[in-house]
Amino acid sequence: MLHRLDIRGLHKDIYSGHLKMSGLSPQGDRVDFTNYYMTYNGWPYFVISGEFHFSRYDCRMWEEELLKMKACGVNIVATYMFWNHHESTEGVFDFSFDNDIRRFITLCQKHGLMVILRIGPYSHGECRNGGLPDWLFGRPFELRSNDSGYLKYVERYFAAIGEQVSDLMLEKGGNVIGVQLENEYMSACSPWEVTVAQNREWTTSGRDGVEHMKKLKELAERAGIKPAFYTCTAWDNAPYIDNEMLPLWGGYAYWPWIFWNPDAKEHPPTYGYLFSNRHDERNNSDFDKKYPYACCEIGGGMQTWYPYRFIVEPESVEAMALVTIAGGCNFIGYYMFHGGRNPIINNTYTNEQLTPRISYDFQAPLSDFGQARESYRRLRLLHYFIQSCNDELCRTIPAIPEGQDKINPTDTEKLRYAVRAKGGSGFIFINNYQDHVEQTIKEDVRFEIMTENGLLRIPGGERGLTIDKNLACVLPFNMELSGIKLMYSTAQYITRIGDAHFFFCHWGMQGEFCFGEEYDIMDSHSVQYEKKDGMLVLSKMEGWRAWFTLISFKGEAVKFVCLDREESLDFCKLNISGVEYAILCRAGSVYADGNDIFIEVQGDKENEGIALLSYPKLEFAGTKNGEISYKGTEGFMHCYDVCADFPRLNYEISKEYSNRAEVRFDANILDSLTELYLKVDYFGDIGWAFINGRLIHDNFYNGDSWYIGLKSFAEELKRNNLYLYISPITNEGMIIKYESTHEKIEGPPAGTAYFTSVKMLPEQTVVLRCM
Repeated sequence: MLHRLDIRGLHKDIYSGHLKMSGLSPQGDRVDFTNYYMTYNGWPYFVISGEFHFSRYDCRMWEEELLKMKACGVNIVATYMFWNHHESTEGVFDFSFDNDIRRFITLCQKHGLMVILRIGPYSHGECRNGGLPDWLFGRPFELRSNDSGYLKYVERYFAAIGEQVSDLMLEKGGNVIGVQLENEYMSACSPWEVTVAQNREWTTSGRDGVEHMKKLKELAERAGIKPAFYTCTAWDNAPYIDNEMLPLWGGYAYWPWIFWNPDAKEHPPTYGYLFSNRHDERNNSDFDKKYPYACCEIGGGMQTWYPYRFIVEPESVEAMALVTIAGGCNFIGYYMFHGGRNPIINNTYTNEQLTPRISYDFQAPLSDFGQARESYRRLRLLHYFIQSCNDELCRTIPAIPEGQDKINPTDTEKLRYAVRAKGGSGFIFINNYQDHVEQTIKEDVRFEIMTENGLLRIPGGERGLTIDKNLACVLPFNMELSGIKLMYSTAQYITRIGDAHFFFCHWGMQGEFCFGEEYDIMDSHSVQYEKKDGMLVLSKMEGWRAWFTLISFKGEAVKFVCLDREESLDFCKLNISGVEYAILCRAGSVYADGNDIFIEVQGDKENEGIALLSYPKLEFAGTKNGEISYKGTEGFMHCYDVCADFPRLNYEISKEYSNRAEVRFDANILDSLTELYLKVDYFGDIGWAFINGRLIHDNFYNGDSWYIGLKSFAEELKRNNLYLYISPITNEGMIIKYESTHEKIEGPPAGTAYFTSVKMLPEQTVVLRCM
């Protein structure tokens, strides 16, 4: 089917200086805002923010987790401060160990990551009482208001935070550029966990509107918390201070809260997968004209709640991010990007009642023990594209084809697409994913885009595109790459490494590249090409890595590499002492720090090997926890084998009952491993893990494997064994469960509780010291 779009005259007035949101460091670094994007030192800056809660993670492992986030393209870390984590006892503040916000921020700065600090005082985040301390319950004033009694405690809390972070603000040379005040103010609240279930009371959602936000800002500034800009959550008409606060948005594929209502039977498909222009001048809205469309809670996953169990599909995370960007978002924030674990404070669980006691995994791109999910690998490719095209992408304007705003989430037949363009060049965004609805394959898809330079047909040959189910992609047109103009590509752009540009083909799509016929091919592999109608058209067969080299106008050789979809998920881009490398490696995570490359390898065999490809060639000065050997070249990629050193692992799983087990092993082995995962597959209601009677982890059954990282508990495990218990289902139909967003299955029958598999998976991080 042919789809037409005219982008001539596409325009948006972009201006700055109207918002009181800017900051200047002593070193001269400046953060500012236009009405369309954030700027850094005067240039457009596409924000990729990832939420990671420091107080929900083992502080001994913060640094490697931040490096993993950076390796995925995250440039800003957002984090909540939960009041009840820091002042569980009235007047006694704790900023030590996992609560050490100062150390967390300085680690971010060490690795070039800026920070948005979400200080509340109400934070929610599925935390006990929304983060409010128990001792505030029943006080003779109203919370989340301008009552003087409440503000007295907030002022003291903000002052304590200020003592830790005031000199880490941008204006003092630090990396904290933003601070969020409150959360979902006057639109959401939380149950008071100190009350009984039969008489559940709730925290108030707030009452004093903008005046309360002004008061919170005043108290924050008085405490020395003076960032470049303040933010707030904007959905449900939450109040914000006009011109002085950046309203932030979000969206999720799963809404567990709807099943608080026992009459709710089905989850509706959401609107987050439909294209819309977030900067449509026809709205004639001062808000749309004044503020960038910025997000802090694009669902990187979702926390399972007791009444609603599900598995978040990686396609859903990728598609929502892509659709959000297509609508004109140049400031995307994921909640969560990294999972965590609720601390037990004063022998009190700090979770919200319907979520797991300990696990706040959120099915995020990085799990509550740091495992990289497929959503991490998919977002990594999208983020590399954003960073490589940062300036031109920020300046492109959304063009939503006529009729796209009429598509309903249940519509499975119409193609969903949009364009962001400026000056005749830009990107086509296509989404064939919808939560809770199964899409159809779209055959023979063609585009005609009328630009200032004439009509562009994509693809130009006889064969149209096949858009597979759940596919979401970005295709460039009229893009300049190292002095060569790419008229269009049906492969998605990843990034540039030196003289090479990397692309990948989505499943079901044939890669096609179109240039002017004035270019000459120097060499190629797995590529067919021909010159006709004034164009040089190159195509590749699906499932093969292909490359070709063109000669630019300057006589320079420019390489183009096209990976298949499976291979692209192994692609990462590392900066090693100022030099960028393309790495292909099927490892848990691959990241870098200075001269060192870190490769997470899982396995249960000594010297298990994995393949690593690089461009350009890597030279090594030494290794740790393993070895690397050079195997030659494949095309212009350099090939290596990486072997991890795994100590011999012996363990015993004792099962006296079908739903109870004890795990015995020599925990001293944890000293020589990066991590040791316990992988549990079971049927039942809830999985519980204990050491010497202390709950260390839990899991709501949803059909997926349950992973527990044991490294954090090494000292306890040297003295005690770990044991598992599976709670049985007590009532038929008590779980509302989806195996995926498209297929509903029944939960386990009443009385069910048994293990199907319990095994250990060691993980070793091989460190490669580069020369």
